[in-house]
Amino acid sequence: MPVPLSVGPSPVDPAALRSSNDLPSVFQCPTAVTPIRIPAATPATGATAPPAPEAVVCASALADKEAVYLWYTPTPEAKLGALTMALATTKYVHGGPNWVAAGMLNPTMGTIGGEVYR
Repeated sequence: MPVPLSVGPSPVDPAALRSSNDLPSVFQCPTAVTPIRIPAATPATGATAPPAPEAVVCASALADKEAVYLWYTPTPEAKLGALTMALATTKYVHGGPNWVAAGMLNPTMGTIGGEVYR
């Protein structure tokens, strides 16, 4: 599991996350726009990390309305898969007990907070 560079407070309530369907509301995405869903990755033969779970992309008010990739990660394996994908494909990555968020534009990712991986 990657080690965060720092850890800070986050307004994201992990208790409100029960599935990937909860990500848009918990991360305060606008209801007028349908979030983009990215299916879970298929396991690769010989992969050293588990595949990433389903992701949701939406403009989070917590990230100053930047469109961010969001993963619900209820298990350590899901979190490792999401972190591996996020670190390989985005610039800024944050996480929490059961979520990973990643973006490309805002180095601080607004007020998302939590574990900062880069």
